[in-house]
Amino acid sequence: MKEEFRAMSHLATVSMVAIVLIIAVFGAYFVSTIPSTSSVSSSLTSTIATSTTGISPACNESVYNSNTTSTLKNVPVLVMQPGSTAYICVTYQSAWQGNSTQYHSQYFQNDTYQFALSVSREDCVSSDGGTSCTGIISHSFATSASPSSITPSPTTNYVSVVYTITALANSTGFYDRSAPYDYCTGMPMAVGYSPSQINASDFAPILIPPCPLLPFGPIAVTVGGMNVIYLAFESQNDTA
Repeated sequence: MKEEFRAMSHLATVSMVAIVLIIAVFGAYFVSTIPSTSSVSSSLTSTIATSTTGISPACNESVYNSNTTSTLKNVPVLVMQPGSTAYICVTYQSAWQGNSTQYHSQYFQNDTYQFALSVSREDCVSSDGGTSCTGIISHSFATSASPSSITPSPTTNYVSVVYTITALANSTGFYDRSAPYDYCTGMPMAVGYSPSQINASDFAPILIPPCPLLPFGPIAVTVGGMNVIYLAFESQNDTA
């Protein structure tokens, strides 16, 4: 009886060892098939870096869309701080909207079109006939565009441009024109102030100028890396 008991105990021990070995083998295989945390993180980082190349940080706040009626009662005012860098992303539509029969090559010099962004103040003079303003470009900002130029074709319809803008140390102040707003006006910009310190009276009036036909007109503007507030302005006609 004792021999029989020993045999059964020995068999149970062998079986248990076998089960442990099987679990260990399958466990090792299962663990080896799961990507490590570092490899998953590396993969995600690579994907994010690839998808955001050229737009970092992304423009994530919409401030203008031509499909919604722009109004002087709710004008976007951009707010930056000296030494900061922000991004303004503009989608343009060509005047011929991709219709080759309406394409005119005389729009362009050497078959290229340059994109650029400037920040300016308006020097305005009022008279009995109205108000006329002259834009004075500020040199307190460093700006660049990507792409900075394109070679339009008869089928060109939409073009997206990312402007990078850095407010230099001497940029504190109020500016009347910056990012495109509507067809040929610009958004006011304040640098070095908190939103509660900014009023419409800090800026020149927004004029409704006689607009020339532009080969590319803005239809959507988004921004990133800056604040945006909305103020009510009064409408005036530009007599220039």
